[in-house]
Order: sequence, then structure tokens, then C-alpha cells
Amino acid sequence: MDLISLRKAHTFRRFREALEANFEQILAALDASDGYLPASYLGAVSNLGRAADSLATDHTVSMAVTTRIAQDDISAAQVLHHNWYSNASNTSERLPGGACTYTDWLEYPIGVAYYGGASVTAPNGEKAVNDLGMLGVTIPAGAKFRVWTKRVGAQVFTGGRGSWHLGAGYLANPASGEQVPRLNHVFYPGAAWVNTYWPTVLGQTQRRSVLFIDDSHGMGEGERGEPDLGGFYGMLERYFSDRCGWTNMSTRGMSLQSFISSHSQRQLIGQYYSDIYIGLGGNDVSAGRTSGQMLADLDTIIGYYPGKSYLSGTELPKTTSTDSWATTANQTPISQEGVSRDFSRAKMYGTRFKRVYDWTKGASCFRTDGTIVHKPGITADGNHLTADGYAMAAAGERQSPLFY
Repeated sequence: MDLISLRKAHTFRRFREALEANFEQILAALDASDGYLPASYLGAVSNLGRAADSLATDHTVSMAVTTRIAQDDISAAQVLHHNWYSNASNTSERLPGGACTYTDWLEYPIGVAYYGGASVTAPNGEKAVNDLGMLGVTIPAGAKFRVWTKRVGAQVFTGGRGSWHLGAGYLANPASGEQVPRLNHVFYPGAAWVNTYWPTVLGQTQRRSVLFIDDSHGMGEGERGEPDLGGFYGMLERYFSDRCGWTNMSTRGMSLQSFISSHSQRQLIGQYYSDIYIGLGGNDVSAGRTSGQMLADLDTIIGYYPGKSYLSGTELPKTTSTDSWATTANQTPISQEGVSRDFSRAKMYGTRFKRVYDWTKGASCFRTDGTIVHKPGITADGNHLTADGYAMAAAGERQSPLFY
């Protein structure tokens, strides 16, 4: 054997020895980047959980149905409900004025069978977890299924996030008169596609899951319309999409300061997620707070969720325009953009977060004068993006591992 061959053999032997000695650590690192944990926990096992931001007082009984994608095998399920709401006019966790009783069913395969039927009551302004027990079927990871929720009492729902919802005209079983799901029901036109209610499905899992705490960017403010069943809004929902379990607790107008002032219910549900995404800060910048003050607020919020992994994202630019944002040349960053950039850099290069997603990479332009502006045609107000803009922001990070 020549000298080159001997060196190659020696190098390969050393590599194999190192691989064998560190196999468990390497496997754990690969699992972490792909969304797996070493031990199971009760966590979100579907996507598309969402916060309520509206209150309906015109009816006290409704049936909502939403389509999800299972993020792990689901053979026993619980459903997390939130009997409170928060919106731009008041970002506090607001009381709906009364208790609400929830009855849940999971439909799988769609159009074939449904399981559950247990009920739980959430007091005014609190959460409740409805234990459906063993389902009698396993919903495999990656499969579509439906969540049916009958509500009696206060009616909080998510505005601007359409899905099938039957309002006061709930489905009734003609044989028993009970309000239950009806398989293969033909949804009536007109009133069928409206704002609805998005609870979170929980189960035992080793998959990572994420609780989103963000402002209007996290909600996808700026885009409207009717997504496909299971559709996503904003860059967060598009990025995580059907790749892990998540609940979006973002609220228009919310700031770091307002979350600190009112957060108890959103703090309580942190136990059901492995990772906490904290994307707040844009509204604090507009209120005149400094980067240092906002970083201190971040530390306070991180303290509400001990033992978790923490995620964040860069701030999208805010600009004015003389041509309705049709070009980059005619955009001018607002005066506080320097603070926003300092805040993003401090998050990106600091040690608070396991990962900071760079949303500007896909949706922004970096000009030669050092400023950051929106790509042409993806915003109508210089702050919030269109559907295409949010999709571009998410796509800019999709080449990387899901988590870290």
C-alpha cells in the first residue's frame, strides 16, 4: 500500500472512531435540528392553533370546524381552549363576560368517522383542557383531520382568519336532536366561510412545538382573503406551516410592554410547547423605547417561560414612499429604524435565543447607503406585507433547518 492510501485509511479509521464515540451526541443534534426531543411531553400535536381576537354577543351556541395536519401519531388527544380574547384596541387578555362549555370531536379519516364528544367548561377569562381520551383510532403523523368544536356560552373567535363555521345554525343530529358533527355535510354557501375558532390539539409527543408571541406581523396583518382549508397567514405560519405543532398567540398592536402588563393566560399555556417564539418589539420602537429597554423587556418575558428554548426574528423595515412602494429608490426609512436595526442585531448576535430568523433576507432590499427597505410591490403601508411579501419572508429562511 502506498503512502497516500495509508494516510486515507488512517484518516477514515480516526473518523469512524470519533463517530462511534460521539454517536449519541451526533444523533441528538440531528434530532434537535429536525424537531425531536429526547423525552415525551404533553404538547401541541397539530398546527393552526390560534388566539381569539374578537367577541360575538349575537349568539351563544356555535359549531366550528377546522382542518389540521397531525404532527405526530395521535391515538389519545386533549384539546386546549381559551375563554379570553385580545385585540388591537386593547391588547390585554380580555374577559368575554361568562363561562363557555366546549365539546370536541376529531374527524378521521375525513368523511368517514369522528371520535370524542367529551365536554369541558372554561371559566370567564381562563383556559380549559378537554380530555378526549383514547380515540379508538391512530391519526398518523402527516395526515389531515378535522377538529369540530361546539361552544355554548361566551363566543370568542379569531377575526380575519376564515374557515368553515356554522355560527348559530349549528349542525343538529336529526335522530337525537343533539348538536353533533354530521359527516359529509355539504356546507351551505354565503354563511359558511367566516371567522372561526381555532383550539389547539394536544398529545404525548417527542416533537418540538412552538408558541408564537408576536404582533401584527405574526398575525399576517396586511393580507386578507380566504386561504385553503388549513391555510396560513404571515411569515411565521408559512415558515413553520405543517412542519411542527404550533399555536399563534400574536395580537395586532401588542408590544413587549403590553405583554408584560397582561400575560397570565399566555404564560400558563407555555407548558404545552418546547419552544417560545418572541417576536415583539416593533410597536415598542414606534413608542420611542430604546434597544436597551426592549432587551430588558425580552429578558422579563423569557423569565415567564423557564426551561424552554427561545426563538425570535429580525424586525421588518418601516418606510414611507412617494410611489406607493412600487420601487425601492422612492422609499425612506422612518426615523426610528436605527433603533429597530440595533434591536435586531442585538438579538441576532446575543445569547438569549437559540435562533433568530432573518425575515429581511427574503422580503427586504439592502441599499448601498446601509438602509433596509421593502422589495417592490409587497407592502401597501410600508409596515405590513402582502401575502406575497410574507411568503417571500418565510421562503428566505426555508433553506435552513427548521429549528437550529
